[in-house]
Amino acid sequence: MWGVFVLYNFIDIIFNIKYADMKFIILLLLFPLQGYSQKTNFYEEDTKVNLFAFIGQKISIEEFDPNLDNQKTIIEIDKNTGDTVTTVRTSYSMDRAFIAKYKVIQPVFNNLKQDTISFAVYDHYGTPEFAEFKNVILYISAYSEEGKSGYYHQKYQFDPVFVNSQGNWTAIFTFRNVSSHDTALKIKSFPINTNLFDEDISDYNQEYINIAFPKPFYKIKNNIAKPVLGTTIKNVFEERKQRVFKPEGLF
Repeated sequence: MWGVFVLYNFIDIIFNIKYADMKFIILLLLFPLQGYSQKTNFYEEDTKVNLFAFIGQKISIEEFDPNLDNQKTIIEIDKNTGDTVTTVRTSYSMDRAFIAKYKVIQPVFNNLKQDTISFAVYDHYGTPEFAEFKNVILYISAYSEEGKSGYYHQKYQFDPVFVNSQGNWTAIFTFRNVSSHDTALKIKSFPINTNLFDEDISDYNQEYINIAFPKPFYKIKNNIAKPVLGTTIKNVFEERKQRVFKPEGLF
């Protein structure tokens, strides 16, 4: 009965307001719906798997020296003499290293249960590519050793994302650094129109171009590669799971 009363009064209000006010009310009703649609995308959980995937937004990326504290002292007992043997082992990283801090916009696989996250990133080629994008799906894992704990980035693994005109997250699959490349080309996709990025490929060889910017997912004109096909959050995660993380033994 109360619901009928509320509906009756709402209709009465609608019929007694001006047309301009009507447009304003419609906009107010639509905005919450648009925000809600962004939160109804794919999410999967398996806490036995040491992997977290989330849609993130960059806060900061700061470089550090990965070889600053690279010595480890090992104390062992010699099996033959019973003597204590102390060994100092030195490791050296050829990668550049960064601490990335990101806002967690939405979990995709396993929930970090925090609004921001800091994690280590190692990249042989320089600043991580994912830092170029406003929003990306990032893939990180937890570690705990020698009294230290934290998170590290799964090397080179990311997928740019953007919000489409319907208010839904849309992903652009990153083809580089995936196994079974020919199989990955079968990922379900749909046409997109975005200015998320246009990449100058004039310095790349043809073999790399074929791998990283395959047709029909990219359109290449005047040495500029532009993404023209996108996919859903679910599809991009499942592809990365099958082509990268399963071969690595994470699943």
